[in-house]
Amino acid sequence: MALRQSKILGPDGTPFLVKDDDEEIAGPTTMGVRSTQQIHPSIGLSPQELASILRAAEDGDAERYLALAEDLEEKYPHYAAVLGTRKLQVSQLEVKIDAASDAREHVAHADFIRAWFERPQFETELFDALDAIGKGYAVQEIMWDTSERQWMPGELVWREPSWFQFDRIDRRTLRLRDLASPDGVDLPPGHFVIHHHKAKSGIPIRAGLARLVAWSWMFQNFSVKDWASFAETYGQPLRLGKYPPSASADEKRTLLRAVSGIAGDAAAVIPETMTIEFVKGAIAGDGGVFKNLAQYCDHQVSKAVLGQTATTDAIAGGHAVGKEHNEVRGDIERSDARQLAATVSRDVVRWVVSLNFGPQKRYPMVRIGRAEEKDVEHMLRGAELLADRGARVSVSQIRDAVGLDEPDPDDELLGAAGATPPAGTEARPGDAPPQAPPGTRPRQGRQNTATNAARFDALRLALNAGGAQGAAAAAKAAQARQREQDEILAALEETVGPITDGWLDQIRRAVNEAPDLESLAARLLEIFPTLGVDDTATLIGQALALGNVAARDLSIEG
Repeated sequence: MALRQSKILGPDGTPFLVKDDDEEIAGPTTMGVRSTQQIHPSIGLSPQELASILRAAEDGDAERYLALAEDLEEKYPHYAAVLGTRKLQVSQLEVKIDAASDAREHVAHADFIRAWFERPQFETELFDALDAIGKGYAVQEIMWDTSERQWMPGELVWREPSWFQFDRIDRRTLRLRDLASPDGVDLPPGHFVIHHHKAKSGIPIRAGLARLVAWSWMFQNFSVKDWASFAETYGQPLRLGKYPPSASADEKRTLLRAVSGIAGDAAAVIPETMTIEFVKGAIAGDGGVFKNLAQYCDHQVSKAVLGQTATTDAIAGGHAVGKEHNEVRGDIERSDARQLAATVSRDVVRWVVSLNFGPQKRYPMVRIGRAEEKDVEHMLRGAELLADRGARVSVSQIRDAVGLDEPDPDDELLGAAGATPPAGTEARPGDAPPQAPPGTRPRQGRQNTATNAARFDALRLALNAGGAQGAAAAAKAAQARQREQDEILAALEETVGPITDGWLDQIRRAVNEAPDLESLAARLLEIFPTLGVDDTATLIGQALALGNVAARDLSIEG
């Protein structure tokens, strides 16, 4: 493959190597080391041969090991099922692109590449990359598309892992196998997506799950073969042929053929002087030992691939055990998704941005995973409580949490923010803020509390009610609740305010007249029984109960 330097720079600032034609860099060859002909080392595999295959893979010759890993997915149904589940589970997760920052150019980079991830074939390309879970690594060649005068990956083509080999020194760097070089040739940067699945520490070829599963498959394969032989003969009677002492050799052979073929043909011809008896076999057991060994191997494979058995092997243990096992499976899913996202960010996103916008100090990042489940009701309650206590709460953050967009200037608004004030009470430019009456303590936070409650109630109703009718009901209920709360709190303030002001006056006089702390403490103990605290507490409780009844009635009407 002929490559030449271009004037386009890659992420590291070096010239990008381009092809002069549409020829594939790592495509198959009819005569060479990248052949499409397959080998099947699983046929007649023995423990000694398996150990030899695994040792050869460690030493740099992984062709037979990779072919064995492919055979396992075809010959071992349980392994194919759990491995396919793991790959499908991750490849179907949501993919998001995060801009490097809020800077305009960084947002433009993320927007530029975001459409590429929405292609329908991208899910299949992620599935191909996850082939690394079983084999330790997976390679996809990037087929660049410049038809629209921009560099975009047209397709990520999966390549046979056996067409590549690891560097003989570090055993981590992949190189393309080639007849002209026994050590392989370097992979040109920017043309391949190389995903290493890190299931364990060590060199990549030893990180694939196929290396672990191969032993379980081989032992189970032996057991299943014995089980099949047992099932073939179990329950069949022993066919016993008897011949007289004077029988000739030809007559004995005739009787033997009859005894051998009577099971399959259900018919035989023998001389009249000979007999065949059917003796029922007394075979102990029902093949349970073979079944138990096969199931044991399946369970170990489930643990190796999914980390648990409850979601695949129907192991009894109750809801709690099943939930705990599913959490383990979720941990594996998140790890797979993060590793895959890092590979796509490094081998695709960085190169797309560099080839189209030039090298950058920071690049967009890919996130793959499930959307975090949030308790919106709990979040609204917490935000409402913080706002009522005077804490500053970001409205935009609350909108993002509940999934509501910023309203346009012409949109009809819900709750207090969209309510029309009563006639004659509209605020005019230059008006001073309302002041508390002379001689009374300012009641901080009362109006804010009611307003915040109405706003959060409007959010809750808007989430539960759909369409214009639901929005109107939410606005009406929020406004009614606000008016009701204002009336109740105003009445409570008019009744309790003078009482608490009298308390403060008596306490203030006692502090001013007391010569020392002991005298002040004694004076406060004398004053306390006369304050009427119990009656005031009862009054406040009645007002709160009235407010709760009003709120419940409103929620029923809404």
